[in-house]
Amino acid sequence: MQLLINQGLLKYVTKAKIEIKRAQIVEMLNLELFEQQSNFPIGTPTEIIQATRENVYNNSNLKKMGNEVIVENTSTTEYGKEVDIYFYVQVDEDAYKVDMTGAKYIENRDSVYTLTYEDLSKGSSNKASILDKLYNGYAGVSLRGYNNTWPSDWYGLNTPHIELTMDLSNYTTLVFYVRKVANHGSSYVWIGDDNVYAKGYLELSTDWSLVEIDITKYNGNYPVRFVGGYGDRTGTTASETQYAYIQLKK
Repeated sequence: MQLLINQGLLKYVTKAKIEIKRAQIVEMLNLELFEQQSNFPIGTPTEIIQATRENVYNNSNLKKMGNEVIVENTSTTEYGKEVDIYFYVQVDEDAYKVDMTGAKYIENRDSVYTLTYEDLSKGSSNKASILDKLYNGYAGVSLRGYNNTWPSDWYGLNTPHIELTMDLSNYTTLVFYVRKVANHGSSYVWIGDDNVYAKGYLELSTDWSLVEIDITKYNGNYPVRFVGGYGDRTGTTASETQYAYIQLKK
């Protein structure tokens, strides 16, 4: 009986410590937000949230709150919908959302699956380098090379690409960050035979861009192919495209 009581007390104390830590982090994030709201009394939400995110990123006290602290970039889309600007903070297994309404602990972060280095390493690829921490501490892939059969070979094996077999059941959104690094880097994403995303080299930015794709119609296992640049028409100019922080959201 005494053992059961002690185990119950230990579980209660552990839970209380976790809740206290979460409350401290929320308070810390709110203080950063309130400070920027004071600094920009007539500032736009974009100005305030971006300044808050910058201060949070450089907050040394926050970095002591966990073994792994990741401050994500700001965004105005969530689960495929336009929303007010916000950013996420990941502290070990916990996630927090910061927007103009304040900071809050996110309980349903488990509804997001982030592809790991190991996941990407299982894919079939051509001219691809898997990187453990390519973007904001998350794994990604760099596709560098060219082919000389553009545009007929966007989906072909000669094009720089990585193909992953993914179970898309119960997920609604495919999310990733993408950028071109060199020359004619472009981006094409295929799910099965469907070209669900296309950005030519003139459109694709050298800055990381967030992409969210509705995948509600796909149920079961599908080949998902991330394709890099094609070079020029003669195949003499190499290109480089990078994908990172690839997620499936419910």
